Formats: sequence, structure tokens, C-alpha cells
Amino acid sequence: MGAYTAFLDLALGLANPALGLVASGAGLGGVYLASTLVVLCAATIAVRLLNAPPLDLAKSASALSRSQDYEQ
Repeated sequence: MGAYTAFLDLALGLANPALGLVASGAGLGGVYLASTLVVLCAATIAVRLLNAPPLDLAKSASALSRSQDYEQ
């Protein structure tokens, strides 16, 4: 939950001033265009994550444990 709120605060803190700069330079149409591009990028990432194969956490933990045993 902490990571979610941190990224939400970061997004709100950066997006609003950035869109203000876009609006001052390109007008309101530029704000809509920039927002559309951001949403399309987010949708692309979401679809890729939904289609990714699930991770086998037990197998990953076992491999990590074995690699740490070799280092000692």
C-alpha cells in the first residue's frame, strides 16, 4: 500500500505541473494529446502484464537460495 500511495503522490505531483507547461505552450489540445499518449502507454503495459505468464515464486526462491549457498 505504501508503494501505491508513493507512486500516486509522485504522479500527481509531477503530472499537473507538466501538463500546465504543455498547456502554456501548446494549448488545451496539447494537454489532451499528452494525456491520450500517457493512457495508451499505460494500457499497453497493463495488457502486457495481464498476458505475462505467472511467476513460480517457490522455484524462484529455491534458485535464489541455491545461488546464495554457492557464494558462501
